[in-house]
Amino acid sequence: MKRMLRLCLAAALFLPLLLCSGCAPFFFFRPNSSASSQAPVVSRPAASQQQPVLSAAPSAVQSDLRYCRQLLSGNELDLYLRVLEAVQNAEPIVTCSSSDLDTMRRMVDYVHADYPELFWLLGVNASTITTVNGVPTEATIEFRYSEEAADLAAAQARVEAAAQECLSGIDPAWSDYDKIKAVYDWVIRRTEYDVEAADQSLYTVLVSGRGVCAGYARTTQYLLNRLGIPCTYVTGTARGGAHGWNLVLADGDWYYLDPTWGDPLFSDGEKDPDYVSYNYFCVTGEELFQTHTPDDTFPLPQCTATACNYFARNGLLLDRYDYDTVLDIMRRAVAQRQDASFRFTSSQALAQAVEALTRQYDLLDLVKDADGGAGILDISTVRHSTNEELNIFTVYFTFR
Repeated sequence: MKRMLRLCLAAALFLPLLLCSGCAPFFFFRPNSSASSQAPVVSRPAASQQQPVLSAAPSAVQSDLRYCRQLLSGNELDLYLRVLEAVQNAEPIVTCSSSDLDTMRRMVDYVHADYPELFWLLGVNASTITTVNGVPTEATIEFRYSEEAADLAAAQARVEAAAQECLSGIDPAWSDYDKIKAVYDWVIRRTEYDVEAADQSLYTVLVSGRGVCAGYARTTQYLLNRLGIPCTYVTGTARGGAHGWNLVLADGDWYYLDPTWGDPLFSDGEKDPDYVSYNYFCVTGEELFQTHTPDDTFPLPQCTATACNYFARNGLLLDRYDYDTVLDIMRRAVAQRQDASFRFTSSQALAQAVEALTRQYDLLDLVKDADGGAGILDISTVRHSTNEELNIFTVYFTFR
């Protein structure tokens, strides 16, 4: 009987659509056309019984959360602080000696990476050098600001109101992992990937619910900083296109986090508003650099820890394929009305799983057993994808 069922073998596809400096999320085969019109909520860890408490105001975010600032001393730090003060006040220019121009321009990049809340800073328009009798003396950098700089108080109030939708649902007593996951889920479920978004700051994501990779990553950075979790913004390329993501400190270890790649589109071009992918949630440098290449704007730490990786944390990391183990994972996912993903520790283990699941038809039996005759699932069609770079196998359920 099982061979009469349709087994749809669908590989995850990546759409290399690049505009501005943002790259598009993954495209997946759509398993379910259902959608939710409800506003996104913060996902609370099941074990927490604490009441949510509002986070500190932006002014209370301490300087030790600023990754680039911690790399500086002496003249570099002085120039950094001058740039920071100028941008905070939306001043049109900042000056320095001509010999410091290159360093000052680099400090603009550092401030931009450290302070997502300075959303009105779009970049640098121009830099000029003044000479006296042919001798360079003073240099000037002209900033490029967004239209929100004309009324910062109103724009900041809109950002704060949106941020509180997320922050008010997160308890300070939660673990770093739970805080990061809550912010990650909230940003992804709230944001529509839109290459036509007005800018690439957190403003469009928080105020309009739209943006590209820079907006996803900088919103995530801002909210985590507000929760006291060090997080910075990293730029580079992913699969050959310009991209931005996060570096985050969780429980004393550094990880990479890519919220844009947690927000896949499906093959029909639409997004399931409730779907979140955790393939790139707190991954190591070795894992990330298979697809991502960071710029050399500033030095990055070694990211080797795995304790806060989504799959390791949730018992979804397997060293071999086992029917009963996978069935338990699928039953837990069905109980939560979620798709099931599990990761293998090696490409060999993934290959063995793919052989058993798709060529020996274990996947059909697993879906039937996961449903248990309850009629929760449509078992006539089974869809899946594999991520061979991270050895992840995902099963997409169709819930009745």
